Amino acid sequence: MLPLYALELGGGAGLAATFLGLNGLGRMAAALPSGTAISRFGDKRTMLGGLIVLIAAMAALVFVTELWLISLLALSLGFGVGAWMLARLHYIAEHCPVSHRGRAMTVLAGLHRFGALLGPVLGGITAEYLGYPVLFMGAGALALVGLVLAARYTKRVPAEKLFSHQALGAITRVMSQHRSVFLRAGSATIALQFVRAGRQLLVPLWGHHIGLDAAQIGLVFSLSSAIDVAMFYPAGYIMDRWGRKWAMTPSLVLLGATLGLLVLTDGFAGYLIVVLLSGIGNGFGTGVVMTIGADLSPLEHRGEFLGVWRLIGDLGSAIGPFLMGAAAEAFALAGALALNVAIGGLGAGIMIVAVRETLHKSGRVP
Repeated sequence: MLPLYALELGGGAGLAATFLGLNGLGRMAAALPSGTAISRFGDKRTMLGGLIVLIAAMAALVFVTELWLISLLALSLGFGVGAWMLARLHYIAEHCPVSHRGRAMTVLAGLHRFGALLGPVLGGITAEYLGYPVLFMGAGALALVGLVLAARYTKRVPAEKLFSHQALGAITRVMSQHRSVFLRAGSATIALQFVRAGRQLLVPLWGHHIGLDAAQIGLVFSLSSAIDVAMFYPAGYIMDRWGRKWAMTPSLVLLGATLGLLVLTDGFAGYLIVVLLSGIGNGFGTGVVMTIGADLSPLEHRGEFLGVWRLIGDLGSAIGPFLMGAAAEAFALAGALALNVAIGGLGAGIMIVAVRETLHKSGRVP
């Protein structure tokens, strides 16, 4: 709701986009410090710390109306969410056996996507009828519930208790020792996040291009997202039964291909079919980035490894819209769609040829 809040306060579309970008930048900025914090203080304390930052930022938004302060709070919101999500990933990697890890990650991702479907609807109704301060109070209250649940029910894993100079050295060693992993698997991850960002941006733009109104585009995207959410458990079973590559590779192929097929649509029916297929493609990849990261992470300095892994994944989401926007300006929407097809195919090729399967036979479900 932050972009809409920017418009409510008199800002323009550029400022609204900046708020959203700063939120993403905050998540990226949290990756390495949060990985270090996990090693220094443990995943439970890092999780709680991220939620405290989130609650504090939401509370401040209730009272702040200056645009520059809201910009700082958007950055803080992203940082808090980034720390919380990385600590959750580390927690599951520590506690969940490999044989169940795919399903655990997809359930987590599925719940996240369900919230992403429900949240904007409830947030919009609340902002419209009760105002933005009440919206931010409600969001902060939900984060407080999360804080209480995490404090009450998560186990405390002993931390490595590294000092600051040791933590910096640990990050450097992790990047050096696992550079091949980051280069190969990280490249496929960037490709997947790139085409996901392409779906978010280009599907609505193409709908507008062929003359559909906002209600039609919103309906189609909501139906596609519902399919996406429904895929979370099948995707987890595929990962635990046949392997992570069997989920990520189809996701890359389907997402890239469906974005390419959009150029063949010129009406509602064709647009609907293609966008629904993109929901299946995105659903195949539910939780796969987190699962592969957890599989590849070493027992020693796991927090630092996952911090770098998270940073790599967020990089694809961050640079994707800028590259696609430039491609659309230079070659029209069809050029941006073709770019996504190429990157999806390239990512699938890397996944097949250069990335080893991270699910060992002994960990597969029968």
